[in-house]
Amino acid sequence: MDRRIKYDLDHCYFISDTHFGDKIMIRVFHRPFNNIDEMNNTIYNNIVNTVSKNDTLFFLGDGGSNLEPFERLIVEKNIKLVWILGNHDDPDTINSLIGGYNGIKIYDNPIMVGGLWLSHEPIECILPECPYLNIHGHTHLLNYGNGGKWLNGNRYFNVSVEAINYKPISLNDIAKQIEYSL
Repeated sequence: MDRRIKYDLDHCYFISDTHFGDKIMIRVFHRPFNNIDEMNNTIYNNIVNTVSKNDTLFFLGDGGSNLEPFERLIVEKNIKLVWILGNHDDPDTINSLIGGYNGIKIYDNPIMVGGLWLSHEPIECILPECPYLNIHGHTHLLNYGNGGKWLNGNRYFNVSVEAINYKPISLNDIAKQIEYSL
């Protein structure tokens, strides 16, 4: 199957590892929230205030035990969503809750969009001369690639919520951070 997908990259946002409803995430990853409701509401509102209905939100896995925020994003806010399943995602549950909505795509493997490899976990062993950027989640507090520059061989960017201040990040902002010309 051809995994190359076309999207208007000027209207794409990325985020992963929301873990909605999973209160252990506050303690384990030192998330700056007093309780699960504050965490869920802050991340949800950050998505709503960043991504418009003309944009596509690439969610790179690990939605959490409470998928209701994703239903609200799709139904109430009409956000187009591309979901790459993470290691904590149950494909049957996700497909049954949000898979039937128009404009929703769910993948169980990495996909290529333009010169981007989108995955939940970092794709291992990307050589510095590789022309592709791997946007991924999974690593939480580890800034796997964030802060590294394209010309120095960095081919990774982590969009776990902890690494991007709990709100989606645009491809343009990623490119600025790693000094990559789109």
